[in-house]
Amino acid sequence: MRNIQTLLTQGFTEQDLRDLCFYEPEFRPVHEQLPHGVSKAEIVRCLLEYAEQKMLLDILLDLAKKHNPARYKQHQPYFTLTPQRPHRDQR
Repeated sequence: MRNIQTLLTQGFTEQDLRDLCFYEPEFRPVHEQLPHGVSKAEIVRCLLEYAEQKMLLDILLDLAKKHNPARYKQHQPYFTLTPQRPHRDQR
């Protein structure tokens, strides 16, 4: 989980994280719960907690890989703590 946290912190700007929460349907509930003015670290924490609870870590990692492939490779390996779900294009 620490690798995923570092990946999100280093691979995304604060605005990138806010946009991810707003534009990605799976993570829209995180956007709706974020108070105005929260820090980047808090956004990352909220995203990780939500992704873990809803079994969306694989989708979050896919988005991070697409956004910043070099940073994604730098922080491997990733071990999700939740069972894998089919990706949205495989449903």
